[in-house]
Amino acid sequence: MTTGWADPPVVRVLNQPAGNPTTVEMHWCTAPEGAQWARVTFETVLAYRWSDFDLGDPRTDRDQFEFGLVRIAESELVDQLLNGADRLDPAEWYGGSMAKGDIRHYRIAFDDHGVYDIVCGGLHIAHTPEPPPQ
Repeated sequence: MTTGWADPPVVRVLNQPAGNPTTVEMHWCTAPEGAQWARVTFETVLAYRWSDFDLGDPRTDRDQFEFGLVRIAESELVDQLLNGADRLDPAEWYGGSMAKGDIRHYRIAFDDHGVYDIVCGGLHIAHTPEPPPQ
């Protein structure tokens, strides 16, 4: 899934009550004149961040980058969550429904906009001819 010429995405963070998982949704146009739209839904989000290219790039693993969606196999961010001073125990997340092996780090970048890093339990990708609802 490429984002090389795409406009900046529409991003929604859906926080659920009572300890339920957070979801991050992204929509963007993937074809000229709005003829095709992509939607990526990141589920069971544990951490996310956006870095504006104009303000610098805090990532240390800059070799794992493209204008598109990539999965970071050996993620420093996941390692920090699991093994850092404030480490998280997956057995305590969302009623014990996650295990360490379920945690994935995805990165998606948009030219002239920035890069998103999202640590989550999974994602869904869809393509539609219609823009997302406002």
